[in-house]
Amino acid sequence: MGNSACTCKRCCPCCPLKNEERPLSRKRVYKSICDYPSRTIWDLNLKKGDILEVTGENEHWLYVRRRTAKGNGSKGFVEEKGYVPKDFIKPLESIEAEPWYFESVKTRIEAKRCLLRPENKEGAFLIWKCEENNQYYLSVRNGLHARHYRVKQGENEKHFFLVHHTTFQSLRELIEFYSKNEGGLCAKLHEPCVKLDQPAPLTLSFETKWEVDRSSLTKIKKLGSGEFAEVWQGLWNNTTEVAIKEFRDVNYSNIKTEIDIMKELHHERLLKLYAVCINSQPMCLVTELMKNGSLKKFLISHKEKQDLEFSLMMDFAVQVT
Repeated sequence: MGNSACTCKRCCPCCPLKNEERPLSRKRVYKSICDYPSRTIWDLNLKKGDILEVTGENEHWLYVRRRTAKGNGSKGFVEEKGYVPKDFIKPLESIEAEPWYFESVKTRIEAKRCLLRPENKEGAFLIWKCEENNQYYLSVRNGLHARHYRVKQGENEKHFFLVHHTTFQSLRELIEFYSKNEGGLCAKLHEPCVKLDQPAPLTLSFETKWEVDRSSLTKIKKLGSGEFAEVWQGLWNNTTEVAIKEFRDVNYSNIKTEIDIMKELHHERLLKLYAVCINSQPMCLVTELMKNGSLKKFLISHKEKQDLEFSLMMDFAVQVT
């Protein structure tokens, strides 16, 4: 999916702001940091590294355009427009757009859990900003360990360095230097740490209302059941995997507290509530799908074998805490 250029002369769902044809403005040029498969006809399919111009926005979504050169030797550009989640793109020249910068990492233990994943090899690295002292750190994988180096800054905060006699105008220059020179580090920088923690949109789409139509939900596989409800793996809009918690013989007052609490919780480690169906029976909640199932069941299934790597166990523990 994804939109081609809209030719209408008025505002509509696919062009929230009136835009005259113009070259990309550097102030509004962004870069996608991961893939995003479109969910509705108004979305734009993203590939990691796409260059986009932002032309409109709401609380959680941005309206963007992408221009790509025509193929087969043809002159000119193909222009596409659509909505993308805010967290999936970053300003083009910003540190947040770099593959080696981990915006969500705030502590050494979080940096360590990322680096010690089996996907990373010797010299894997990342830059992160410490929540406690507001300083940048370079963390590098060294065997089964993660080494952390504080990135110092000059008085005007325009220079970056690990040692005083080797300074750089930007973090990008620092990374380039230590990718070619070990320079006192435990290992020469190799590849950026693999990013397995992908952002997730906070809502189903830019126009999704809190109450969704039951016809937009498709139940696929029953995941479990309890005294009051069943949980199903399903699809919203035939594009987006969700979990559907379907209640049996309850009224709204019985589940209102659960809904009110989940509506206010927005954290990458907590289950997201996307929508509800409460205007018809059976009532249900539409939430993020936990693809790997229950952590408790997973740990029990490996209890006797004891075949889980320490780094993976630590990863679980850090995320839970």
